[in-house]
Amino acid sequence: DHFVTVYFNYHLKGDATMLEYLDVYPDGADATYSVRNGVPDDEHSYWPGFEEGSAVGLKLEKLARGE
Repeated sequence: DHFVTVYFNYHLKGDATMLEYLDVYPDGADATYSVRNGVPDDEHSYWPGFEEGSAVGLKLEKLARGE
């Protein structure tokens, strides 16, 4: 649901700000949640829009064009 919205907003509406949401670790368990006082620090690599621990068990798989 989350990634489908991002995908369509980018491809159908041309909203390039959506690309940030697709530039994530493929496995949510590999990302680091590091937020202090509501502000992500330099170590933070967690999926945008996801709360701490909520991306664990999720994967984003991408195919190159033509695959």
